[in-house]
Amino acid sequence: MSSRQMKSILTLAIASSISIAASPAAAQDFTKSCSAFANLTNAQVQWSKVPYLGDFVYSVKAVRDRTGSTSPVGWQSYHRPVAGFPNNFYDPLTIVRDASVINHSIWGGLIPYAVLTATLPQNPAALATVTCPNGECVISPVNGCRPTYDFTNPTGWKVSVIGDSLIWYAQLCEFFGGTNCAEHIDVRLNNAGRRAWVQAIHSMSFYSWLNVIREHATTVPRVAVVALGTNDAMRQATAGSSAARDARRAETTNSMLAGVRAMLSPPPAGRNTCVVLVTASEKHATAGYTNEAGWVNNLMVQTSNLAEFAGKIKIVNWAAETRAHCGASWLTNPSQTCDWFSSDQLHLVGAGDERRNDLILTAINSCLS
Repeated sequence: MSSRQMKSILTLAIASSISIAASPAAAQDFTKSCSAFANLTNAQVQWSKVPYLGDFVYSVKAVRDRTGSTSPVGWQSYHRPVAGFPNNFYDPLTIVRDASVINHSIWGGLIPYAVLTATLPQNPAALATVTCPNGECVISPVNGCRPTYDFTNPTGWKVSVIGDSLIWYAQLCEFFGGTNCAEHIDVRLNNAGRRAWVQAIHSMSFYSWLNVIREHATTVPRVAVVALGTNDAMRQATAGSSAARDARRAETTNSMLAGVRAMLSPPPAGRNTCVVLVTASEKHATAGYTNEAGWVNNLMVQTSNLAEFAGKIKIVNWAAETRAHCGASWLTNPSQTCDWFSSDQLHLVGAGDERRNDLILTAINSCLS
């Protein structure tokens, strides 16, 4: 049997999960609740699951939002499309809304999960498959509820921030014993009257965290900050051959486009999201990193200029800012250091974080003006 035939059979089998999930005799019902979070005490989803293909088919039986309403209006359910499984990483998510969420079936193999690297000390929670009204929480049939945007200013614009270790370390600076810490970006956003949802962890890239970008997109932020690219460049620089590098460049391109499209593509009607892309600084000891970081940064600019995005992408040119501050020879002289950076000249100290956050907040304000 050819691989194409096998894929067709598997696709048909997965598609048939819709009818299997509707069988009441085999169903196991359970509830995932948001009661651990004060502002989401009432929110919950009642699920049904049926064993299938080494996993389960999940379907939503009932919902209740934080106000106690059991109406499905405003809820969203999302998953990867069936066609082409498993080679559909860049395809748009399948999304159903409102009343269609009830009894909509999802095979567990189609629930998107974050792609993790071996260096991560912890496993971020599996991604959710349901988004609460107004994007207030995301709920997974596997591991429950996660809150999203804070409730301190419920009328403020929602600002989603996705980042790698540069934001992760800045957010946890005091935890790691740092004494030269910048004010956290979520605090700055909250103080500016915005509602922030920040998710960051080290080693992540456009490629590995595409599903997180897509999950944030289901909450329909007014501004989506995507501060990735450093690890895409690193991944390309360490590819080992020109062919492998070109393949990884293609993956970065496809992931960046898929993520931006998820953020900017309607529905829902009236969506008015603005995306902020932050370029990567271009110095590191890894051979080839400078060139690949420049390539990724140029890709961000090219993406922002595409007609389909119609000026809805703002570029924070952190790379140019670091070159201007650190000096013309900083990139080319391995022994030259810059006071915005830690010893690896890639991660930031407080002054560098402060300046980078200044630029990001300026871009956010430009989106909202």
